[in-house]
Amino acid sequence: LMPEQSGAETSQKNSGTSGEPEVTEEGDNDSLDAVLNLEQGFVEVGLAEGARYGEAKGAEDGFSAGYSAGHGLGEEIGAYKGAALVWTETLAGNMTESTRGAINRLVLWIDALANMKPETDEYHDTLVKIRSTYRMITVNLRMPGMGTDELGASSGLDF
Repeated sequence: LMPEQSGAETSQKNSGTSGEPEVTEEGDNDSLDAVLNLEQGFVEVGLAEGARYGEAKGAEDGFSAGYSAGHGLGEEIGAYKGAALVWTETLAGNMTESTRGAINRLVLWIDALANMKPETDEYHDTLVKIRSTYRMITVNLRMPGMGTDELGASSGLDF
């Protein structure tokens, strides 16, 4: 006895005299399913490749944005600390005690900022203190263009 044959094989053997296989509805469904399965396979491969590319591209873009923001912040904070150290050395005898204390606090907050996690409220609060204290110091030292009006007159803030 011969093993059972599928419907498609049977229809090929039992086809007419033309030699062409006879196509049945079941054969049409098998062919269509194979095409759909092939298409689904390509869709899945494409999705997987797209996800890998998206993750890699997102990591690159995230690194670039983080680097730029970090560089800008480091430049800003470094300029504040440099100015504070220069003021301490060059203006030591020409500033009030409150200005000297503000400069010392500014340097302490800048040094503390380096050990804080950027996502914390403490970090952001310290950053606000640094910026506002720097601004108050420049006003108090009557630095042109740094918190004074166009004529160089101080706004009168003292701390």
